[in-house]
Amino acid sequence: ASAPIVGNEWENLGSGGWSPPDNAGAISASGYIVSAKNSQIGFYDIDGNASAEWSLADFFSLAYSTNNFVYDPRVEYSNYHNKWIVVALGGASQSNTNVLVAFSKTSNPNDGFWMYSFGGDLCDNGDVWFDYPKIAVSAEELFITGNLFNDAENFQGATTYQIELADAWTGGTISYVTYCNIDNAGLFGGSAFSIVPLGMAWTATSPGIVMVAENGGSLTYYYIDNSIGNNPSLNTYSVNGEP
Repeated sequence: ASAPIVGNEWENLGSGGWSPPDNAGAISASGYIVSAKNSQIGFYDIDGNASAEWSLADFFSLAYSTNNFVYDPRVEYSNYHNKWIVVALGGASQSNTNVLVAFSKTSNPNDGFWMYSFGGDLCDNGDVWFDYPKIAVSAEELFITGNLFNDAENFQGATTYQIELADAWTGGTISYVTYCNIDNAGLFGGSAFSIVPLGMAWTATSPGIVMVAENGGSLTYYYIDNSIGNNPSLNTYSVNGEP
């Protein structure tokens, strides 16, 4: 294969000091870039010029106390909506677990974001915290998957948020559905570690979304079959063999 042609390159945000850095980023059709890593986020143009750089805690300060630990950023540019979504986690314990979500007001990230904070203990059982977020966008909704741990760092199952977008783009009160303690129904010994929702680059699925998890050479597919308000359900399909 031919070597890639590099048009522009630059280092942004510095080292950040965290290991692993958990890099995340996206570029819009109009050339805006949002780049993030553990503890930091910045906005850039196609030539690498920064228009803003913050700590993640400062970026999410309208939704979450800046005195707390904010980490594991995820960045999504939806070509379908021409908008941005940034997700991060706040707190890493049973007593302090939050999923932080920012929805851009326009296609330009410099025009600001609407900020939301959701509890990381989706099932309200009081003894877990949310980690390893993954995100994808459908035509109607944002899907956030994650793994639940207790303070002894024992895996307690996977989980999913299904969040409607219509009011999120305008800063309104948004509806959401949660799917608790997903564990593959014992197919892999009760471990659905790191379910990944599958988005599309230039368009969007509708309604619902497909998600996948892999364990030991087997795949489990999950299908959320409808949008919020239309009684969505989570369907599970196991496929044995090489992924």
